[in-house]
Amino acid sequence: MPQALASGHFNDDAPTRCAGEVINDHALSRYRQAAHRAVDWFAARIDNDRSVGDECGDLYCVYKLPYLMQLAGHLELAHCLLDGIHVRFLRPDSNFMTTDDVKTADPVLACYPGYINGWIAMAAHKVGRFDLSSPAWGYLRGFRHVGQEVLPSTMPPAGLTGPSKC
Repeated sequence: MPQALASGHFNDDAPTRCAGEVINDHALSRYRQAAHRAVDWFAARIDNDRSVGDECGDLYCVYKLPYLMQLAGHLELAHCLLDGIHVRFLRPDSNFMTTDDVKTADPVLACYPGYINGWIAMAAHKVGRFDLSSPAWGYLRGFRHVGQEVLPSTMPPAGLTGPSKC
């Protein structure tokens, strides 16, 4: 369901149309309640170490959370999560990796190395964390190949080599 946003918060007065169809008020109310519960659920799990706990130390567990938190108006939590991502996952080449050798344990996400970085870069940029968004964008620019107007998501940046399992 699309969310109209005002000042970075869920807008509970958003239009009740989705793809041209009117959504009944009861269903719309339930969607909004579910969205708020989901945000609250994630927010309650953010630890003092700026992560979502030890149950998952992989980048795939946190890469979309800063974007979600800023979208829902929890800017402080978005900053905390970005701090944690910076400390735990940012590598000297401006790539975000779970370890020095592993992007993520998720076999599907591992096939799209720029995808995770893009979510982190967008969230960082939206909350003014240019210390993260600028290097992340620099890394993502490495995916562009001369003569192409789009960034292919499955090609590693120039200079990166290694076997592909994708």
